Amino acid sequence: MLVNEIHPIIQGEGKNKGTPEIMLRLTGCPNKCTYCDTVYAQAEKGEEMSVESILQDIEKYNIRWVCVSGGEPLMQSDELGSLVHTLKQKGYKIEIQTSGYYPPPWWYREVDLWVVDYKSISSGSVSLAIHSWKSASVSCNMCLKFVVFNSKDLDFAVKNKIYDSINIISPVIFPGEIKETTDGILVKHTTLEWIRKVHLFAMKNNFMFSLQEHKIIFGNKRGV
Repeated sequence: MLVNEIHPIIQGEGKNKGTPEIMLRLTGCPNKCTYCDTVYAQAEKGEEMSVESILQDIEKYNIRWVCVSGGEPLMQSDELGSLVHTLKQKGYKIEIQTSGYYPPPWWYREVDLWVVDYKSISSGSVSLAIHSWKSASVSCNMCLKFVVFNSKDLDFAVKNKIYDSINIISPVIFPGEIKETTDGILVKHTTLEWIRKVHLFAMKNNFMFSLQEHKIIFGNKRGV
């Protein structure tokens, strides 16, 4: 498998927020999201590692949750399935973060938590297999996540949420301010104003609100 990095973290977002985990970040992604915060996982070649060598690195830490992210981890679905099976035999719990670009793999029920990022309008990308994931949500532990940059993304989230599942909404943290036209009126948002707007939106529309707390604590850098 092509691996970008392996290191311990405190999960900073989503349903497992605050949980110690091992971050296994794989290399490669078919999406080119406008607000991508892990471009390095696309640009770098990564290190070729076997399931056994990945397991050896994971076992260095006394942590039972493994978070697999990217990039897009399902680009390496067959190899990842072998790793997931091995980790489950060892008693690990597994969270996988995917973009919804690829459909659920045959082994998807072995995973303890799926976080599927339904690509919103401003991302410039498309979650091609999202309908397959919505169907699979009834037979696995899955959260649907919407990363939102503007008001159109908020409308998109409301129209596409799953009503019998956990829906997460996460505001893009941007530098400076953004400008958008709402009903013909130019509206400007600072970062804090946007976070507050999304927070109120989450309460009104029954979304789980999620910030990337690791970035708030350490800034936008690797290894946290």
